[in-house]
Amino acid sequence: MAAADDPDMEAAEEDFGQTVVLTKQIRSVLRGYPEGTSVFKELIQNADDAGATEVKICLDLRRHGTSGLLYPGMAGFQGDALLAYNNATFSDQDFASITRIGDSGKQASTTKVGRFGVGFNSVYHLTDVPSFVSGEYVVFFDPHQTHLPLRTAGADPGRRIKFTVRQGQQLVREHPDTFAPFSAFGCALPKKFNGTLFRLPLRLPEHAKVSEISKATYNKDKVLPLLDDLAQAAPSLLLFLQNVTSVQMYVWDCDAKAPRLLAESSVQGLSSKLKKQRSCMTRLPRSLAQFSNLSQYGTTHRLVIRSQRAETGEDELQGWLIVQGAGKGQALQLAR
Repeated sequence: MAAADDPDMEAAEEDFGQTVVLTKQIRSVLRGYPEGTSVFKELIQNADDAGATEVKICLDLRRHGTSGLLYPGMAGFQGDALLAYNNATFSDQDFASITRIGDSGKQASTTKVGRFGVGFNSVYHLTDVPSFVSGEYVVFFDPHQTHLPLRTAGADPGRRIKFTVRQGQQLVREHPDTFAPFSAFGCALPKKFNGTLFRLPLRLPEHAKVSEISKATYNKDKVLPLLDDLAQAAPSLLLFLQNVTSVQMYVWDCDAKAPRLLAESSVQGLSSKLKKQRSCMTRLPRSLAQFSNLSQYGTTHRLVIRSQRAETGEDELQGWLIVQGAGKGQALQLAR
């Protein structure tokens, strides 16, 4: 008789092994990422790595219904949130990377600066339940495993819905309140979205009381100064990006039909030559063996950045001389 068929033998055996508490692992990751604008910078860098040219960060103060939710446990997260839009779409590799906590899959590439899996988790400074739409999918994460129902024991703590197929379209129609918060910056489910929109419901005091990730709370009064800090930092950020040419900051007032622009920084006079010069480092050899044989590689170009403040009317132009180099020649001497 097999052990599985013997009741006495079966009672003596049980599942047992080492496990990882996801919320504690995320809390550990957050120690490496300070609060504040670092969250925005990570999202912008990830957008740049994905090839996006536009980024929009918005404090969304709208209130959404709770009666038509697909997941009733999400009712407490239908209010204040941070939206982060970019005009690139997730690849299959991006979807795989964002599910990893300690490894992103970018580290082997010499052309990517951000660390999607690790860097993305800085959003947990602001929220316990991040979500996003990209292409044909909407994704909800629930590290606490308390807001989304688990289909089976040990299931992944989240949901991904393909909303362009018949069953997904039906879910959008039958549970409109779940998907209404994503109605921003051209996203209109169940139509395919040619971009990516993150939604980060702000951690309120009632969430912080039970959160195993962070006790930090956020509201309008804390986020608006962060957007102001980002507006000041945006021109400098654009100096080090390869694809993003525009960063905009918005606030979406509770009863407003559209978001209100606060500030914008953008690269001026963008020609095909300038695009190529900004992204020259993406053409570096992809292996260290090839890179070691590189004697000299680089470019020098002028970059003009315009910064505008919508409410004050401030309008400033900055001119920069950008020098990029890599290799064993003058670039190595300069690094030393």
